[in-house]
Amino acid sequence: MTPLVIATRNKGKLEEIRKALASCPIKIHSLTEFQEVGEIVEDSQTFEGNALKKARVACQVTGSLALGDDSGLVVPTLGGEPGVLSARYARLDSSSLARRAGPAATADDNNKKLLDAMKRIPVEKRGAIYVCVLALVLPTGKERLIRATCEGVIAEEPKGDGGFGYDPIFFLPILQKTMAQISLEEKNRLSHRGRALEELKKIIPYFL
Repeated sequence: MTPLVIATRNKGKLEEIRKALASCPIKIHSLTEFQEVGEIVEDSQTFEGNALKKARVACQVTGSLALGDDSGLVVPTLGGEPGVLSARYARLDSSSLARRAGPAATADDNNKKLLDAMKRIPVEKRGAIYVCVLALVLPTGKERLIRATCEGVIAEEPKGDGGFGYDPIFFLPILQKTMAQISLEEKNRLSHRGRALEELKKIIPYFL
């Protein structure tokens, strides 16, 4: 089977990708298996730029087909925050793009900061969009980008033990549950990453 290096060390993200691509003739690896790939600084102003950078670095260092992912939460009421700073939202001044390469915050810290920022904001203005961009890069230099989204509402308090990141406060009106309250199967069907991975499954045979 063709090796595919996922440019992440995030166990939750890796499990979602592994399960979604289980039917593909590939052998999935993560950056935990390649210590020679150091920390990849996500310094782009776009999800696409960060996803491509991670995939390109992983491909160059390992010599294998590589998949980069950048995802985050966009809240229009907050001017698009936390956006590409989603993983570091609680620790960084989001107006300072130069500091985006700093350490990530915990999910609880990020969720608390976002809930604090959304206090007293009525439900009709609590809309949010999960964004996922996947970048597939071959050693030949061939590249492909996939973008998918999932719309929801920022809940008033966290609910659920599943998922990761902002899932406990990302409410899905269609299910009347947060992303953290649904099964991994449901999440892979409805989420931004799940939708992007479905598109990836359609095109990945052409890259093998």
